[in-house]
Amino acid sequence: MDQSSISKARPTTSTQGSWFAILAVSIAAFALVTSEFLPVGVLNSVATDLNISVGTAGLIITVPGIMAAIAAPLLPVSVKQLDRRYVLILLTAIMVIANTITAFAENFHILLLSRLILGISIGGFWATAIALSGKLAPSHLPIAKATAVVMAGVTFATVLGVPIGTWLSEFYGW
Repeated sequence: MDQSSISKARPTTSTQGSWFAILAVSIAAFALVTSEFLPVGVLNSVATDLNISVGTAGLIITVPGIMAAIAAPLLPVSVKQLDRRYVLILLTAIMVIANTITAFAENFHILLLSRLILGISIGGFWATAIALSGKLAPSHLPIAKATAVVMAGVTFATVLGVPIGTWLSEFYGW
């Protein structure tokens, strides 16, 4: 694909809509990364509450990673005919569903299932989001700026989302 065909697929003017879309992807990235890594800070609480070892509780971190590694190459091929924007919305909805199941999980098996579902969202999201952010950027701006805005969501999740989530879990539980 040459540079001219990439530019034709991108908006030609800077609109609030295109920047709103890029910001929405960044916010989704923030939520996804926070969801993915927050269990690191609450692992001991999860193990205690579910009466399992910390090592076994660690599966709630491992399983989404493995599932993401499987979903990342398979999902884009499976949905190649669909509009990537709708795929990203669907993957974000799957993340919300997985997190809702996590919030109400009464046992380790349900918790692990919710984390497995989250892994599908993680793999599909990252396989789609970066390429889509470039297409959402107006043509007069470098794709790198749109990608940087999306990746800022990852940075803020790592620096703020996970620590604040861990701190809040001290008051409200995991």
